[in-house]
Amino acid sequence: MKTLNVIIEKGTEGYGVYLEDVVGITGFGNTMEEAKRSIISGIREYVDYCKEEKINYEEELDNTDQLNFTYKFDLQSLFEHFSYLNVTDLAEKIGINASLLRKYKKGLAFAGEKQKQKIENALHEFGQELMNVQL
Repeated sequence: MKTLNVIIEKGTEGYGVYLEDVVGITGFGNTMEEAKRSIISGIREYVDYCKEEKINYEEELDNTDQLNFTYKFDLQSLFEHFSYLNVTDLAEKIGINASLLRKYKKGLAFAGEKQKQKIENALHEFGQELMNVQL
């Protein structure tokens, strides 16, 4: 099963998406869910085009139901999509200034690679903790 990296970016009109691994496949949506559906449509259109023009392509793209997607967010899109994340508590867990994390959230400042990695690691730890919860 092939995994594709989907880059998600928040724009003024909605969400733009594109594949990191396949050039030229893009999508757009007013919501995150619309954008995700749009990229799948883009893959299907790409495959149809390649077949019509007899252009080689990765045959794994033929069946979008068999693809896995990894979503890469810019920080502003991440916080908008996962609006239930408490910025103050997350900043404390990460060990960065809450005011700075709010600036990342609003797109007023941009995190460097080291800061993004700290945030990603904390989110993954949080997700793992949730995976271990039973009710």
